[in-house]
Amino acid sequence: MATVEFLGTELLSAAYPTSGRKSPQLPCRTLRERADRYTPVAHQPDLERGLEAIHPAPESGLSPDEGRYQALVNHLHDIIFQMDATGAWRFLNPAWSAITGYSVQETVGQQVSVFLHPDDYERVAEALASAASARLELPDLRCFTKSGEMRYFHLRAQVAHAIDGTLRGITGTLIDMTDRKQNEARVAELAAKERSLTLMRTLVSNLSHDLRTPLSVMSMQLSLLRRKVDTQTDVEPHIASVERQIDRMVQIVNNISMLSRLEHDGDRFDLRIINLNQIVEEAHKSTAALAQRRQVEVMIQPAETDLWINGDAIWLVVLVKHLIVNAIQHSTEAGQVLLTTEQRGVQIGLAVTDNGCGIPPEHLPYIFDHFYRAQDHRPTQTGGAGLGLTIAKRIADGHQATINVQSAEGQGTTFTVLFPAAG
Repeated sequence: MATVEFLGTELLSAAYPTSGRKSPQLPCRTLRERADRYTPVAHQPDLERGLEAIHPAPESGLSPDEGRYQALVNHLHDIIFQMDATGAWRFLNPAWSAITGYSVQETVGQQVSVFLHPDDYERVAEALASAASARLELPDLRCFTKSGEMRYFHLRAQVAHAIDGTLRGITGTLIDMTDRKQNEARVAELAAKERSLTLMRTLVSNLSHDLRTPLSVMSMQLSLLRRKVDTQTDVEPHIASVERQIDRMVQIVNNISMLSRLEHDGDRFDLRIINLNQIVEEAHKSTAALAQRRQVEVMIQPAETDLWINGDAIWLVVLVKHLIVNAIQHSTEAGQVLLTTEQRGVQIGLAVTDNGCGIPPEHLPYIFDHFYRAQDHRPTQTGGAGLGLTIAKRIADGHQATINVQSAEGQGTTFTVLFPAAG
């Protein structure tokens, strides 16, 4: 370990003010007597004029007090420094090397401006010129490390003036605030994101409400219109087409609102012990009309025994329903969808299988992402907004369940959900 020079109590008292408390005094000796025991740094010939940067000579012994102070200076994590009236470093403790990557030897004698951000060096110069007291404190000084990284420091120093008022130098500390600044930036960024999410949730909620109202009115008006129109006329197919699009828009609005709720209150499920077979049966009933309209047969093969899991019945019906709807939408006319449940050791399994078009392998990693749709295999007239599988995944995650997919183009797809068995 390199030996670092010792400066005495005046350096530490300037670096760490004690608010009136007296620092231990070193044995009294003149500056010249001290200089005889130390090796001066080059380019500092006159130790009597200015602030001295001094190195302990190897053959010189230190008093116990001096040894303790030197050990303290060498092991502090904050940078202790001296700067002379010309703006050059005269002393730095080992913390300088640890933080900046520059060695003390290559730094001492160089101008402070080499290492400080130009704007911050101007701040230091202005503060020195207008200093009304011997104390100087400057936050957020930017210093460049040897690798080019910019770090932030808080400067606390004692300014030394000659009798005639001219500047003799500065002694003080540079406290590395980079980690704190970065943490504060992260906190601010997270707060901004939270505000953005709150605004988005409010917007989604308001839009969902505002869109549901006109959609409900349009649906009701179409129902009234149908009563007055002969089903054998050319108007009926157009009415049916508009109704389907209204239903699709209602589904999209509901899904967006549902996903917003899940992402905001995803861990607030009303968990109770429930039978998965009953959940599947309920979801099957709620999708019967869609299956009939698409001419897809949906079959159930439940386990012979009850399958008990901890779950929120309402949200689990939504999960299974989205998987069934997804299977129906990917099936051709006269296609089949099979729902199976079974006990798998300490897990309860649900599988939803269709014999439809399948999912291309390059799309599989993204199918649970928001608004993701494999365009070539998901017609716009039957598909949603690409939120159904995202909602299913969020619900599964909230129940400590896993959801996986196996698919091959032209051979269909199987979604498997594994729940922890209850108790």
